[in-house]
Amino acid sequence: MSGGSRVGLVVAIGLFVLSEVILYQMQGISFTSALLGGSSMPIVVFVSGCIIGMAWDYLGLLALRWWRYPPAERHPWLLIILPLFWGIFMFIMQDAYAVARLSGLGTIPAVLISTIVLGIIMEGANLYTRSWVYLGAATSIPFLILGWIVGLGFTYVVGFNAFILNPFSL
Repeated sequence: MSGGSRVGLVVAIGLFVLSEVILYQMQGISFTSALLGGSSMPIVVFVSGCIIGMAWDYLGLLALRWWRYPPAERHPWLLIILPLFWGIFMFIMQDAYAVARLSGLGTIPAVLISTIVLGIIMEGANLYTRSWVYLGAATSIPFLILGWIVGLGFTYVVGFNAFILNPFSL
């Protein structure tokens, strides 16, 4: 695994653990505690995150060529584990949203703030590692912000919670 991929993995796992701990401290439940309690809900959320993320990747990476993954170009086997990162991303997005809602924010402000904060952290890691490179229209900062808010924030949180499953009923 390349250095950039390792940094991405550490950032993803670190954000997941941090968000799970904060959510558990605030509400007494998290994906981890639900899974340990025998609930299948975390599995549904994780698999959905894998599917949604790969749908975005097929669109942006393959169909529209808005980004590329240099580490996966050097090590194609990384594409096999890419869905796992999207599943972890779903947990992180849902946890951050739940924390924002439990902090008193309404639905839309919670989605916006949690998505923007996570976007800054994750895109900062991407800039540092160059493990994810944007191309063409996707190099525009407004496009990137809109992509995070609409493409990720609303599909991973609002749409998922409204049409598939609202994991923490927030």
